[in-house]
Amino acid sequence: MKTLAIFTVSVAVSVLASGCATARPQPAGTAYTGEVWTWDEQESTVTLRRGAEDIRVKVTPDQIRGLELHQKATVRGELAPPMEIPRVITPAMALRAVPRGPVEQHTVNGVVTAADPRGRLSIESDKGPLHVWAASGADQRFQTGAKVKVEMAVQPVDMVPAGSGAPTADPAASPQAASQPGDHAVVTGRVMGIAKNGTLVIESPTGPVQVWVADSSKYRVEQPVQIHTSVSKLP
Repeated sequence: MKTLAIFTVSVAVSVLASGCATARPQPAGTAYTGEVWTWDEQESTVTLRRGAEDIRVKVTPDQIRGLELHQKATVRGELAPPMEIPRVITPAMALRAVPRGPVEQHTVNGVVTAADPRGRLSIESDKGPLHVWAASGADQRFQTGAKVKVEMAVQPVDMVPAGSGAPTADPAASPQAASQPGDHAVVTGRVMGIAKNGTLVIESPTGPVQVWVADSSKYRVEQPVQIHTSVSKLP
């Protein structure tokens, strides 16, 4: 009788385990772990930050649900190629950005965590991680661990048909020199993500950039904005 009872329980547990496995199948592919930098629901990709490296992983749509910016997460899938062009559909007519509403300006201090010679800076600020444009050769001016000041200005814009001879709005303008010290850049693009701590993720041709705002409730995903950033060294 004792042997029969043990066998019966064993069968029941096996059936239950089999049912759970069927209900929750493990996503296929390789497991990748890192800081959630951004994601694209249309392409079903997640960008993970791992030190100074960004990787894009093609995942199943159910893995995107519930992700939060800057959380550490593990996803399963296949590596996707780097995004070399912005996800902007070229319209039939030229458009220009028309500022709408007040400019939101903030200054934060931080430490450089990574510098790309092509002109991208990763900064751990007192408001959280930031990722901004810089001029070419940024790694020569901003070494890892350098203390910097980041000035940010964010303004919503309307994309309207450009008149004859009017300049059109690029998804982003190249970093440029200015009368003030530091690296300055202007980016015009859509809001791709909004973090709970106030970080906005904005599209750009070289990959998403990140800035901080005091009241993120004023912005929405897909909203076009223009941001100005300036990064300068602190003594």
